[in-house]
Amino acid sequence: MKPHVFHLLLVLPFSGCTHLIGPDHTVPPMALPDRWSSTSAQGNTVTPKWWRLFGDAELSRLEELALHANQDLVTAMHRVDEAQADFRTQRADLYPNASVGAATDRSQSSANATQLTGFTPPEVAQYRLKSSFAYELDLWGKVRRQVESSRASLAATAYARDAVMLRLTGEVAEQYLALRTLDAEQALLEQAIQLRQQSLELTQKKFEGGFTSQSDVTRARSSLASAEADVADITRRRELTENTLSQLCGQPASGLHIRPSSNLPSQVTTVIRGKPASLLKQRPDIAESERTLAARSADIGVAMGERMPSLKLNGSLNLESLSLSDLLTSGSRAFSLGPELSLPIFSGGSNVARIKKAKARYQQAAASYRGTVLAAIKEVEDALTNQRGYHTLAEKHQANADAASETMRLSLERYTQGRVNYLEVVDAQREQLLAQRALVQAQSQGLQASMQLMRALGGGWNADASPR
Repeated sequence: MKPHVFHLLLVLPFSGCTHLIGPDHTVPPMALPDRWSSTSAQGNTVTPKWWRLFGDAELSRLEELALHANQDLVTAMHRVDEAQADFRTQRADLYPNASVGAATDRSQSSANATQLTGFTPPEVAQYRLKSSFAYELDLWGKVRRQVESSRASLAATAYARDAVMLRLTGEVAEQYLALRTLDAEQALLEQAIQLRQQSLELTQKKFEGGFTSQSDVTRARSSLASAEADVADITRRRELTENTLSQLCGQPASGLHIRPSSNLPSQVTTVIRGKPASLLKQRPDIAESERTLAARSADIGVAMGERMPSLKLNGSLNLESLSLSDLLTSGSRAFSLGPELSLPIFSGGSNVARIKKAKARYQQAAASYRGTVLAAIKEVEDALTNQRGYHTLAEKHQANADAASETMRLSLERYTQGRVNYLEVVDAQREQLLAQRALVQAQSQGLQASMQLMRALGGGWNADASPR
């Protein structure tokens, strides 16, 4: 092959215009608020292991177990592997495609197909070494747009994995909090059962002594049975919550046993730094949406490139011989090299339709991106509102629980002295238990708001630190 042919093969892969067909990606502008509805001057900064701020060793253990064994997260990780393979496949189109091969065959023509009577065509053996070369010049940047789209899709898939991770850790924390809330309510009910058992014994003695009626005894038994029924219901709900945690942690249902504890995780105050616009770099779902938008933008260029002329360079270099010993000599050489130009003339409007489709998909992705940002800001504001509201609510419920406990104490004292009937005691017991359970619920909801705020702030996630 002549030297200028080799020069052509070296230069052409890097030739082509520098301008890429189609629009360059830009992030759609959005009018975002300048500040949050409220911020805290003191508190904890959200970190990637944000659940550790609640000071609960069992919660930390469950979170680590979920991060290693949750099957939704494993699936998301393998989607990243698939996207990486797709990206490498697309990137390979930037380079020439070459192949080599070898072949041998023996052939003989038909004797009856010749006009020579009694002539038998000889059997012929042929040996070949083959190589081929093909390359499509990326004159308009269509292939580079394909690579750009694939690269953006790979990043979006990686961010989607991070979003699954953030959602998973939030769900584990919320389910664990629900479990501990049930434990705290059950502890209150068990205390109430002990008190009501004592009240029943007291009422039974007073009835036997003729100081009270049979109805007081039946009320005491009913009150005790009601508390015991509540315990049975909480036991059922706790088992269901534990089953959910087992699934989140990648374990069979009921395969995870968590010892009961009436202690809720510690209350946590979160510091919010920056403006709402800072969420754009703190939330993996926003980063995923933005990279998906970038891929859809590049797809427009790919669709536009389908309407442009294409130029391919095809070549082959073969060694062919009837004798194996002569196969590597210069006389066995055969080659071909030449360009192939293709110009779309008529496609029935399909190429124009592809461009319209790509633009429509871009507009969908742009709307989805804006919606994701707005939803993220709403989640933060909702969590802030809940955090403030439930803190105030817990204070009110604490005062109510204290008053109900004092009322209960006074009612039981008056009943013991014979000044009131047992109906007042039953009412006081019921109000005390309701107030105590309402307090636990308000404290739990405040903790849940803190967890939701950390999750809404991205859980310490950062786009620059995310592996892609």
